[in-house]
Amino acid sequence: MHTPAIFLLAAMATAAHAAEQPSPVSPPAAPAGQQQPQPTYLDYYHNLLSGLMVLNGILANVKDKESADQSAELAFAIYENINEIPRSAALKHTSEEEQRRVDALYSAAKQAFTQNLQQHIRNIVLHKNYSSDHMGELIDKLAENDWAADHPSDSSGLQTNPAKLQSAEQEMSSFLDQTLEQIENINTLLQTVHNTVSADLAAEKLAAFMQQTEARRDQLSEQHAQTPPNMVERIIQSRMQRIESGKAATKAVQKKLEQQNYYGSQTLKKALLKFAYRF
Repeated sequence: MHTPAIFLLAAMATAAHAAEQPSPVSPPAAPAGQQQPQPTYLDYYHNLLSGLMVLNGILANVKDKESADQSAELAFAIYENINEIPRSAALKHTSEEEQRRVDALYSAAKQAFTQNLQQHIRNIVLHKNYSSDHMGELIDKLAENDWAADHPSDSSGLQTNPAKLQSAEQEMSSFLDQTLEQIENINTLLQTVHNTVSADLAAEKLAAFMQQTEARRDQLSEQHAQTPPNMVERIIQSRMQRIESGKAATKAVQKKLEQQNYYGSQTLKKALLKFAYRF
């Protein structure tokens, strides 16, 4: 999954979908006789930073009791996802050398994301959780985790070169725009599904899209690992209307396909659930 600054450029376009699913979808099981791969320290960081980015986006929109209640419900789902890969478990499957490498890449971004999260929490607490008991429960839960602890700000590991920052913003903006366009194309394709054959074909294209998007995302991870998180937030916020539109379209077409039992295509059903969970 990605770099501190760009985890959500692929995921944010449909991030809320995962929280709207009736239940989380587990990753595909390992073939019979093979052990499920154990999470590494890199997996831990990827999962943590993408989750922190989503939490920041959710809590930034809290402004009254209604939005506090709604945001708390979404945030609890993300909270559970973050805790799926404990740091202690990940360290068991990571060498000390790899741990140092990963920390060097991502620790500054973790601090920056955590600082943003704490700012949102302080604002909510200042407003007495906007009278939302559910939001109060969420904040209590966050206080129990070291990844949500308030640490001194340290941006020394983040990129500051203007030319490199401009290049990073252009590449990430282009990546998000292309991802959103492809999601729109996928939604259009899904609307044409009318039988098992067309459903299976749509599933193949959806799977190919996810594979290509994740590959490009990982490539950008290595190139722009130290991009400041506020740059990504700015890129995403400027496209929120398009993101929300894509989200609504995906939700509508998925509901239609569910009503038709995916035209008998288990392949499409699994692909859509994976899409909602991973993106």
